[in-house]
Amino acid sequence: MFMGFGTNEFTERERLSFWVFVYEALQDLNLTVLTVCAFVSLIVGIAIEGWPTGSHDGLGIVASIPFVVFVTATSDFRQSLR
Repeated sequence: MFMGFGTNEFTERERLSFWVFVYEALQDLNLTVLTVCAFVSLIVGIAIEGWPTGSHDGLGIVASIPFVVFVTATSDFRQSLR
């Protein structure tokens, strides 16, 4: 007796844009905490040591945020292509 279950094929899902993964990476709680800490570091550093010297740590953290976002988004995007 034949029971028709359909064809044995995968259905193609709609591919998500890279920018969707960037948006999702920006929603990470750890990244939000890192952003808050970066701005607190900037404010405290500038208040204590002055403009050029006190901003180094905070600006270093701020500069690392886009790097982390794009590495995370690229990794997730490549994984979704598989």
